Formats: sequence, C-alpha cells, structure tokens
Amino acid sequence: MRPIVWSATLLAGLACAQPAATPDYGADAAAIVDATAQWAAAFQAGDVARGAAFLTAGGTLVPPNAPPVTGTAAIEEWTRSMLAMMTVNDATSITDSVLVAGDWAVSRGRWILTITAGDATVTDTSRYLVIWERQADGAWKAAHDLWNLASPLPAPEGGAGGGS
Repeated sequence: MRPIVWSATLLAGLACAQPAATPDYGADAAAIVDATAQWAAAFQAGDVARGAAFLTAGGTLVPPNAPPVTGTAAIEEWTRSMLAMMTVNDATSITDSVLVAGDWAVSRGRWILTITAGDATVTDTSRYLVIWERQADGAWKAAHDLWNLASPLPAPEGGAGGGS
C-alpha cells in the first residue's frame, strides 16, 4: 500500500510543479539578426567604437587573408586601418540562419559591401559565420567573427601559373 501512496503523492506534486521556462529562441535569433544589422550600420558610418562593441572584450575577428585580430583595442585599430583605405558607401547584412543552443549561438549569412578606394567603386559579397555569446544582461555579443570574400581573387600576373 505504501508504494501506491508514495506514487500518488509524487504524481500530484509533479502535476502542480511549474514547468521550467523554455528559452525563446525565436526572440534570441531576432536579437542576433538585429545586432548584425546594427553592426553593419556602425561599419558603414565608420563608427569604430560602436562596431567593436558588438564583440565580447576578448572577441576575435578572422578576416580573409590576414591573421586573427583579438580584443577590443586591436579590433578597433584593425577597423580604423581598413576604413583609412576605403569609404564604405553601403554595408548590408543578410542573415541566412541562426542556431541557438543555450547561451551560445551561430549565425551564418552574407555582407554586401559597396566601397570606394581611390577612383574605384566595388560591390562585393562576403560570407560570414559568427559565434555569439549571451552576456549576463541577456544581450548577444560576437565571440568570433569569420568571413571570406565571394568574389574570386585576381589572377596573378603572368597568367594562372604565376610566372613568365
């Protein structure tokens, strides 16, 4: 008889218990898409500090054909050096997917940049993969930002073989 009473008590207790809060990954994904768009706007405006604020203090950029850049000060310096070589006419982000797992998320998408360097204006699409970390205040910041260029690299001088 005791096992029946114990089981009934346990079931009654479970029936009255509040379910654990389920994270709203839709809201998290929307926040990441919004942060990505704001990050692009900061880059277009040339606002180096605002752009770097989208990364964690120990965040890392992994640009194409260059070594990784880690930490707020280094990211700001790298961004300033890039912006000194060009004018960003338009920076648009298109997020193709966001996967959220607890306090971490991964977004994948494209940046469409129109820049002017010297007399040349170029529009290029780059593909990105960003690893996001939820902060103590609930905001999402990028821990790692990796991207590559969708346009092919120019052919080496002297043809495909690279020599004459």
